[in-house]
Amino acid sequence: MAQSDQYKQYSTSNENAHLLSLGNNALENGKWSDAKEYFEKALHAEDYAEAYFGLAQALWWLGDFHGSIDNYERAYKNFRENNDPARAAEAAMVIALEVISYLGNESVGSGWLARGRRLIRDHKLHQLEGDLQVLESCFAGDDPDTAEKLAREALQSAHKTGNADLELRALSSIGVALVNKGLVDEGMKMLEEAMAGSLGGEPADPYTVVFTCCDMMVASSKCAAFERTLNCIRATEQFEHRYGCPFLHVECRVVHGNTLLATGKWAEAEKVFKQAISLTRNSIPGYHVLSATGLAELRLKQGKPEEAERLIHGLHDHPEVLPVLAEFHLNQQKYGKAISALQRRLELIGETHLESARLLELYGEAEIAQGDHESAFERGLKLADLGRSRNCRLMVARGERLKGQAWSSADDPADARRFFDQALPEFAKLNLPFETARTHLLIAEALQHTEPDTAISEARSALTTFNHLGAAGFADASAGLLRKLGVAASRTHTRGRELLTKREQEVAALVGEGLSNPEIARRLFISRKTVEHHVSRIIAKLNLKNRTELAAEAVRRLGRPE
Repeated sequence: MAQSDQYKQYSTSNENAHLLSLGNNALENGKWSDAKEYFEKALHAEDYAEAYFGLAQALWWLGDFHGSIDNYERAYKNFRENNDPARAAEAAMVIALEVISYLGNESVGSGWLARGRRLIRDHKLHQLEGDLQVLESCFAGDDPDTAEKLAREALQSAHKTGNADLELRALSSIGVALVNKGLVDEGMKMLEEAMAGSLGGEPADPYTVVFTCCDMMVASSKCAAFERTLNCIRATEQFEHRYGCPFLHVECRVVHGNTLLATGKWAEAEKVFKQAISLTRNSIPGYHVLSATGLAELRLKQGKPEEAERLIHGLHDHPEVLPVLAEFHLNQQKYGKAISALQRRLELIGETHLESARLLELYGEAEIAQGDHESAFERGLKLADLGRSRNCRLMVARGERLKGQAWSSADDPADARRFFDQALPEFAKLNLPFETARTHLLIAEALQHTEPDTAISEARSALTTFNHLGAAGFADASAGLLRKLGVAASRTHTRGRELLTKREQEVAALVGEGLSNPEIARRLFISRKTVEHHVSRIIAKLNLKNRTELAAEAVRRLGRPE
């Protein structure tokens, strides 16, 4: 080789090494666009495994998940060619997590996990065993006992190596497993410790913050610890502002949407779910399914089964959809199909999983509808006992309510009332207004023949809440029961008014009268442009398509301003 060629090669090598150094420094400081630029420049001259790996990290933080996976795969190939099994195993494990989390491809993800596992074991890469155990714990989410065992083994590895990132991720994974087992208090303490350590600056890798905080949000949402969920979202705001993590952003939206749905803020929940659906449609299929499922559940509660069915159409193979699918079939009185969907989900997660509380209550309701109230009662009894043994209010509430429904169907209102009375305060303490109102309605139905005055009071409480939420079908049922008991009652349409400001109500009412924007402007002494702005906002708030629909809605629901 000529001396000049050697110099050029040496110069290029030095320049690329400098670019790699700049790229890694940019990653450490959260400057993802700068890191992307440095790594791309390094790759112009030559294939570098480290440059591909760094570029993949930068793209992940910038929200380009497909590009991230593609570059991790290139990094893996180069690490193998360079006989670097440790780095190849790291790349394989990251690919496994991304393929499942963002592309929803469990088969391909499991293949990459197996590849990473083989590299670690064949080459005795003991320093990576803890990372593998945490990842395997995440993959074993439907088997919380196995997930906990793996996470505890990872924690031991972290203590041996002094790896702070691994320790926090292991603690977080243990917490998730415990919550999924129904050991809520113990699990939440683990999760809070992991999140505090992450946000307190202990880890070297900012992804650890994403890992622990997202675990905390999802787990607290599952067990109806909604105050903790909101606190977690607030705690991550500073981190998200600095690093701009799109994964955390989407996770916040999905979990926040579920929190808003459960706590009765349905208009806000709808907005959040729609935003999440839009953000994830072409990038994160797993969260897209969860977003669509969340909105479908809202539609069922609003008495819009056709829209719910449309939202989950084509998604029936996804396990996360099965609870909503079962509820849809139950509402359609297709009890066999409901039970089939519930059995499919229960076979995956078992009957002691926290998510099973809702599934088992639905299962019992299907049994009651088919005349088997004894099996339903036994199902509720086991669920309530399990909840008490694990100090899980949600399990207790659903179990007691199912027992009440079983005895109510067996024409034993006194015992039914006793069980409902145990469920009611638990739902109220958990800040679940829809479930609280539904329990009031069940009490009213159970007591309508033996204690009509009490039934009237309970039905009125239910109707007030259902009207406030916009739960049309349940409000109709409450009003119908009141009329049956001799009380004049009807479902009112107050939700539209609650969404609109006083000025927007005035504008909507005038649109309903057929006035044009200039006429409304003259009537209200405001500018035409302001009227246009109000009309656009009203259409968006009420989820309408155009002015014609607004006029019809104004006549039907809003009426004249008060």
